[in-house]
Amino acid sequence: MVWSYTWTCVCRGDLEGILPPVLGEASHFFPPRPSSLVQNHISFMERITEGNYITRRFVFDSKAIASLKAMAANGNPKVKTSRVETLSCFMSATKAQSSGSLKPSVLAQVMNLRQRTKPPMSDASIGNNFWYAFVLALPTDEKTELHDLGAPFLEAQVSCRMLDYLKHHEIESLNLLLPCKPCINEDLSVPIIACQVSVFSWGGIALGLSLSHKIFDAGTAKAFLFTWASISRGDAKGIVPPALSEASQFFPPRPSSPQNHLSLMESIWFREANFITRKFVFDAKAIAALKAKAADGKPATKTSRIVTLSCFIWKCYMSATKALPSDYQKPSILIEAMNLRQRTKPPMSAGSIGNNFWFTTAIAHPMDEETELHDLVNLLNEAISIYDSDYTQRLQGEAGAETIAEEFVKPTSPDLIQLQDPYKLSILDQLTPTTYIPSVYFYPSVNDPNSVVIELKKSLSHALDLYYPLAGRVVDNLFIEHFNEGVPFLEAQVSVFSCGGIALGLSPSHKLLDGGTAKAFLFTWASISRGDLEGIVPPALSEASQFFPPKPSSPQDHLSLTESLWFTEGNYVTRRFVFDAKAIASLKEKAGNGNPEAKASRIVTLSCFIWKCCMSATKALPSAHPKASILVEAVNLRQRTKPPMSDGSIGNNFWWTAAIAHPMDEKSTELYNLVDSLNEAIAVYDNGDSELQGEEGAENIAEYCSQLQDFVLDKPDIFAFTSWLGLTNLKFSWGAPC
Repeated sequence: MVWSYTWTCVCRGDLEGILPPVLGEASHFFPPRPSSLVQNHISFMERITEGNYITRRFVFDSKAIASLKAMAANGNPKVKTSRVETLSCFMSATKAQSSGSLKPSVLAQVMNLRQRTKPPMSDASIGNNFWYAFVLALPTDEKTELHDLGAPFLEAQVSCRMLDYLKHHEIESLNLLLPCKPCINEDLSVPIIACQVSVFSWGGIALGLSLSHKIFDAGTAKAFLFTWASISRGDAKGIVPPALSEASQFFPPRPSSPQNHLSLMESIWFREANFITRKFVFDAKAIAALKAKAADGKPATKTSRIVTLSCFIWKCYMSATKALPSDYQKPSILIEAMNLRQRTKPPMSAGSIGNNFWFTTAIAHPMDEETELHDLVNLLNEAISIYDSDYTQRLQGEAGAETIAEEFVKPTSPDLIQLQDPYKLSILDQLTPTTYIPSVYFYPSVNDPNSVVIELKKSLSHALDLYYPLAGRVVDNLFIEHFNEGVPFLEAQVSVFSCGGIALGLSPSHKLLDGGTAKAFLFTWASISRGDLEGIVPPALSEASQFFPPKPSSPQDHLSLTESLWFTEGNYVTRRFVFDAKAIASLKEKAGNGNPEAKASRIVTLSCFIWKCCMSATKALPSAHPKASILVEAVNLRQRTKPPMSDGSIGNNFWWTAAIAHPMDEKSTELYNLVDSLNEAIAVYDNGDSELQGEEGAENIAEYCSQLQDFVLDKPDIFAFTSWLGLTNLKFSWGAPC
């Protein structure tokens, strides 16, 4: 700052205020080194200063500063604390506490070295005559000890009486006494256990523990904490010896745990919502009364305190949701954690560490009459009793999540099929990303699940005789060959369906199958299994490539565009919306806007209704700057070509139509306006103009992709809809799905 001060003095004509610069002092006190010796240090300094910086101005009045300095002194008059130090530490502590992370927090304070050297440097010594003072801390701690990579141990001071804290604070405030923020999905690098001791100024301490659920369940926590307490008391008998390898022997790990299963568990545990913690206290008299109600006058009824109170709270919750003004009540599920240690064969030890539990579920509906306490207790007891049978054994060993059989189902005559010419992809197939279309069909209890599996494989093999490209492999994004490779068929023991029901999970490749192709193939497969020859849909194997000829080299940027639209990075959430007939009729009436001639199909109406809700949600965000919104609807081209294609034409014989709206334009976002926009976009394909067909069609598709590429640069909100109409009733020989 010497030069700026001197500059202002020169401007004022104040010659006495000019500070003559001391030019050589800095290099004398801090001699330079060859650049080769300090290059790695320079790179380090550049790296730690990288980031997205935000400038903020905070104003503290004298009263606030005095209050903060008093807090910093903590009642000790000998503590020296400057304004700069106090405010720096206050801002650092606020930032660290708000992050909710256990990462170390570093405060770097710039220190002027001029008056700290020996002898002191002059005030006019020019150069970077400063260095940093570093303070390392963890959020909410005042004293931190890190023992290598052990358990973080935090000490904190709480400036009030413990009784007052418990009386006058919300339950959520107890989180301040924890070393880690609860109910968040941490990465695998965080410590397994962290401790925080909070000392209250009028006596008493609070021991806050954050145990990672990656290895701790309640049984593990009990064994560890009782051992810790016993060691502190010098009680050797109370120590619980850990069985460190038992869990992995009973429940062997998988080299690569299915990501979709892990994502499912994370979505159930960490559903986005505003969580509220409440404490309910039941005295002995209240518990006895509830247990009597749960028994319902039947002395033989087993009802524990845990089961009774769980079902009582569940019942109260259902009563509360039933009272909400909603036309649709959802089923309610109670999930109870079951300790597996004493239920395995042989039983595990009490010191077996790890997550040695699993879930049992009871299902009820708030609108059903059988939601009395004794009904709910019976439901939960029945669910728990499954673990007292041989069910737990099914969870043990490799068979707990075992694939019983894995094979490739091939056409019945693979040698003859292999003589077929390669199947040519269409330009629409070439532009479709290589991904799977997942679907699961649930079938209730069947007489003989093993015979069902045999029938599935046999009928699939016959279906592949007709639809043999589905048994092949894609080559160079141009054609499909190797028809004798077959279809992977996995038979798995799904322990959830111990009642005898089965689930048929299908993952057809979108490189060849769209909704129409999937429907034709699946209905053919099911018809063959039923022996219904009339239900078989003969495939038209070459039709797609004739109507939409492939390109020898499909533009990579167009394929990249479709891949980016289909697979945008983000946190995906799956939601199921159920609309009953009454709700659909009401929405269609709104979509018609009083015009009896208005066309409003169920698909168009519901697509536009969900689109409208999404736009309303984005507009309501506090930091939102609503962008243009696009609804993209898949249009089946089979009946829109000249001449029309057959229903059995396989391939991606669809293209997209788009309707555009802006969330801030209230008039254009009314349901009937959105429906009109989408109907107009679909009508383009109904005018008999086959612009997508033939060689010219490929050029039009390329032009469409180029226009879309330019439009996507503005990053609009895109909502894509496809109809699965007709794909739900897949009836095999043993019956229809539920």
